[in-house]
Amino acid sequence: MYERVKVTPDHPDLIAQPSDFVGSDVDEKPPEPIMSWVGDSAGHEFVKDPDEEEKYLIFVHGWRMTYAGSQKYAETMFKRLWHGGYKGRYSFVRWPTYSEDTHAVTDALFTYNNSDYRAWKSGRSLAEYVASLPPSYTVNVTAHSMGNIVVGAAIREGMRVVNYGLLNAAVPAMCYEDNSALYINVRETPDGDDDPVTSELGFGDKLRFTHGANLVNFFLRNDEALEAWETNNSIFKPQRYGATRLTGYYYDRSQAQGMRLGINFWSSRDRFLRAFHEAAALATASRTRTVGAEGRTGGAVNESVDMGTLYGFGSTHSAQWKWRCQYTDDFYEGLIEKLKL
Repeated sequence: MYERVKVTPDHPDLIAQPSDFVGSDVDEKPPEPIMSWVGDSAGHEFVKDPDEEEKYLIFVHGWRMTYAGSQKYAETMFKRLWHGGYKGRYSFVRWPTYSEDTHAVTDALFTYNNSDYRAWKSGRSLAEYVASLPPSYTVNVTAHSMGNIVVGAAIREGMRVVNYGLLNAAVPAMCYEDNSALYINVRETPDGDDDPVTSELGFGDKLRFTHGANLVNFFLRNDEALEAWETNNSIFKPQRYGATRLTGYYYDRSQAQGMRLGINFWSSRDRFLRAFHEAAALATASRTRTVGAEGRTGGAVNESVDMGTLYGFGSTHSAQWKWRCQYTDDFYEGLIEKLKL
């Protein structure tokens, strides 16, 4: 019933950092990394259940999860779902986030935007994996935190699923519905720019088209980790570098069209951004909270489930895995119901 897959390269340092790319032309995009996916049995080969139902649930983990930690989260979800009556196949997808496996604990805390970039780049590999599944099987997906960037990127690459459960999703709500009623950030961002080249690199409605998938937003209004996301959005978007913050990404509406969103370097001329993944991870700020903290998100989102009110998760970002099963059974029953598992 349980399959394991990983996006390749499986180490984040093997994916070139776009901020290191100067290029020979000011409009040049960083080269696309060569990425794919492979099976990853982790010593547990897949065994088909003779009584299985022809459906999949794919789970994608979040930021800064170690290899062992992400496996434990996946195994916990699998056990909870199986005990809840799910009889289809379950698949866990590992993607190359920065974590304590790649950095010291303190250094790993400063890899958010760089991991975000790798999450966007992992979407094509997830889409390719889903396309390889038996066509007679119904495919559903769920993701936690930054894992929803991977899923969103996969949907932009054409991935088709029937049901999608967003868990504490660390994705701007405006990606699903660019609604000014959700705005909390009044500063100027590329989304409000009158230059079409610049505004195209904003977040607005980038994930609104989901090929008919049923999206259910399991949100937590006071999620402590998503509040930290808002701090990062305010301070480190655009991402500047060094103690003096004199180099790095910028947004400057006073510049000429096509030159307003870019990156500057110490020893060379600026490079102007033309790639959405680079902009989304490193340069563009969101005007809204995350969809995982904003229960009013509409657009592509069909339904919202308040995990604070229904399940008592309070502010705990990963309560689904950290809390004992006696406190999480209702959540897993809700996941099974809402995703029609």
